Amino acid sequence: MARSAAFPVRPQHYNSAFHTPHSAFRFVNWFDAVDATYRADLRELNELNLARFDAKLEQRLAQVKSDLVKWMFVFWAPTALGVVSLLLLRR
Repeated sequence: MARSAAFPVRPQHYNSAFHTPHSAFRFVNWFDAVDATYRADLRELNELNLARFDAKLEQRLAQVKSDLVKWMFVFWAPTALGVVSLLLLRR
Protein backbone atom coordinates (compact mmCIF):
# COMPACT_ATOMS: atom_id res chain seq x y z
CA MET A 1 0.00 0.00 0.00
CA ALA A 2 2.99 2.33 -0.04
CA ARG A 3 2.64 5.11 -2.58
CA SER A 4 5.30 7.41 -3.87
CA ALA A 5 2.90 10.30 -4.51
CA ALA A 6 -0.09 11.83 -2.81
CA PHE A 7 -2.37 10.40 -5.49
CA PRO A 8 -2.05 6.86 -6.77
CA VAL A 9 -2.91 8.00 -10.30
CA ARG A 10 -1.55 11.29 -11.60
CA PRO A 11 -3.99 13.65 -13.33
CA GLN A 12 -3.30 14.58 -16.90
CA HIS A 13 -3.01 18.34 -17.39
CA TYR A 14 -4.55 19.92 -20.44
CA ASN A 15 -4.30 23.38 -21.89
CA SER A 16 -7.57 25.20 -21.18
CA ALA A 17 -7.80 26.34 -24.81
CA PHE A 18 -8.02 22.74 -25.96
CA HIS A 19 -10.74 21.51 -23.61
CA THR A 20 -13.17 19.37 -25.51
CA PRO A 21 -16.01 17.12 -24.40
CA HIS A 22 -13.43 14.32 -24.54
CA SER A 23 -11.35 16.02 -21.84
CA ALA A 24 -14.31 15.73 -19.49
CA PHE A 25 -14.35 12.00 -20.14
CA ARG A 26 -10.63 11.84 -19.41
CA PHE A 27 -11.22 13.69 -16.13
CA VAL A 28 -14.05 11.32 -15.17
CA ASN A 29 -11.88 8.34 -16.08
CA TRP A 30 -9.09 9.72 -13.90
CA PHE A 31 -11.50 10.08 -10.96
CA ASP A 32 -12.72 6.52 -11.56
CA ALA A 33 -9.14 5.26 -11.49
CA VAL A 34 -8.43 7.11 -8.24
CA ASP A 35 -11.68 5.83 -6.74
CA ALA A 36 -10.89 2.24 -7.74
CA THR A 37 -7.41 2.48 -6.25
CA TYR A 38 -8.63 3.89 -2.96
CA ARG A 39 -11.48 1.40 -2.86
CA ALA A 40 -9.00 -1.49 -3.29
CA ASP A 41 -6.74 -0.05 -0.58
CA LEU A 42 -9.70 0.33 1.76
CA ARG A 43 -10.86 -3.22 1.08
CA GLU A 44 -7.37 -4.56 1.85
CA LEU A 45 -7.16 -2.52 5.05
CA ASN A 46 -10.60 -3.72 6.17
CA GLU A 47 -9.65 -7.35 5.54
CA LEU A 48 -6.48 -6.94 7.60
CA ASN A 49 -8.40 -5.30 10.44
CA LEU A 50 -11.05 -8.03 10.36
CA ALA A 51 -8.37 -10.73 10.55
CA ARG A 52 -6.77 -8.99 13.54
CA PHE A 53 -10.14 -8.59 15.23
CA ASP A 54 -10.99 -12.27 14.69
CA ALA A 55 -7.66 -13.35 16.17
CA LYS A 56 -8.13 -11.14 19.22
CA LEU A 57 -11.71 -12.31 19.66
CA GLU A 58 -10.72 -15.98 19.53
CA GLN A 59 -7.94 -15.37 22.05
CA ARG A 60 -10.29 -13.53 24.38
CA LEU A 61 -12.98 -16.21 24.12
CA ALA A 62 -10.44 -18.91 24.95
CA GLN A 63 -9.34 -16.90 28.00
CA VAL A 64 -12.92 -16.37 29.16
CA LYS A 65 -13.66 -20.07 28.73
CA SER A 66 -10.65 -21.08 30.83
CA ASP A 67 -11.60 -18.54 33.51
CA LEU A 68 -15.15 -19.88 33.53
CA VAL A 69 -13.98 -23.46 34.02
CA LYS A 70 -11.71 -22.34 36.85
CA TRP A 71 -14.48 -20.47 38.67
CA MET A 72 -16.93 -23.32 38.13
CA PHE A 73 -14.50 -25.65 39.88
CA VAL A 74 -13.91 -23.13 42.68
CA PHE A 75 -17.64 -22.87 43.41
CA TRP A 76 -18.78 -26.45 42.77
CA ALA A 77 -15.93 -28.36 44.47
CA PRO A 78 -16.74 -27.11 48.01
CA THR A 79 -20.44 -27.68 47.37
CA ALA A 80 -19.80 -31.24 46.26
CA LEU A 81 -17.55 -31.84 49.28
CA GLY A 82 -20.25 -30.50 51.59
CA VAL A 83 -22.92 -32.73 50.05
CA VAL A 84 -20.67 -35.81 50.26
CA SER A 85 -19.73 -35.06 53.86
CA LEU A 86 -23.40 -34.62 54.82
CA LEU A 87 -24.24 -37.93 53.19
CA LEU A 88 -21.38 -39.65 55.05
CA LEU A 89 -22.34 -38.10 58.40
CA ARG A 90 -25.94 -39.14 57.96
CA ARG A 91 -25.08 -42.84 57.98
